[in-house]
Amino acid sequence: MVGSQQWLTLRPDNRHWRLNLFAGGYWQPREGAGSLYGQAQLHANTPLAYHWSLDSELTGFGRWLSVSSNPRRQAYDDDVFTEYKADHRHGLEWQEALNYQPWQDSRWRAGVGVRTNEDFSPDRFGVSLRWDEFWHRDTRTYVGLEQRWLMADDDRAGAGTQQLLSAGVDWRLWERKGRRWSLGFDLSMDLNQSQPALALSLGFDNPGAKRLEDFRAERFPFFPLQEINAARAVDTNELNYVE
Repeated sequence: MVGSQQWLTLRPDNRHWRLNLFAGGYWQPREGAGSLYGQAQLHANTPLAYHWSLDSELTGFGRWLSVSSNPRRQAYDDDVFTEYKADHRHGLEWQEALNYQPWQDSRWRAGVGVRTNEDFSPDRFGVSLRWDEFWHRDTRTYVGLEQRWLMADDDRAGAGTQQLLSAGVDWRLWERKGRRWSLGFDLSMDLNQSQPALALSLGFDNPGAKRLEDFRAERFPFFPLQEINAARAVDTNELNYVE
């Protein structure tokens, strides 16, 4: 499978909000199937107290699938086709999350959210808890638990529930010239069906002496600590030849 993702972020200076635009496309040559996805998201972060903040997100999304159903149970990748995506081509999602960060290297997060069907009636409600921890050597771990309540609708005969467990670790290594490697392991499990999924990711960035200046701060839960580690690891005292 091949794919591409693009995003655009508008983040005014000295403001607690930003606008994210995201688009992606995937193609599975063997099955001759593809999909397109787009979303617009308004995100706001409201400081409440020294250790507390509130994240608010309103997202509108839409998708196009070349396959409308899968009666033969072909092995489509989840990015190309799932029954849920086929039944939910567009909708809205609203989320609120309360963050508590008692120390620079630890964050607790409690969230609530709702997603709609295509007719904008409620599709599901959810509550979640998550703990992120930053460790020595630019390593981060997380553990999360989410409870979902699925509403009965035209695509679901009866109401139901889901319990989702997630955990993972990611690690960053800075080289002296400013190149950065990343390695991540993510585990997710639907506790109702006992279906685990494991993902391995490997990344490489070459920002040079700029280190994290060109990255969006919201991509890193502990951005100040990662900036410190990057500054210690990258040698910026080299003289460049100027003609």
